[in-house]
Amino acid sequence: MVMEKIKGRYWFIAVVILTALTILTAYTIPGDSYLVVFRYAFGFVFVSFVPGYCLLRLLFPKIRKLTSWRK
Repeated sequence: MVMEKIKGRYWFIAVVILTALTILTAYTIPGDSYLVVFRYAFGFVFVSFVPGYCLLRLLFPKIRKLTSWRK
């Protein structure tokens, strides 16, 4: 029953995991560490791609195939 609810919401789970990883790296990796590259990478993806992706998923929730006359 739980898997049926999760089936169409993989995008939401991916965004939640990315948010958790971004918060984790932002607060646990110090600024002078060599792992700061991961901090910058997760921060860049979180700030630049995630808001637009979530907005598009909310505006267009279903992916529909175009019929031949709409192409």
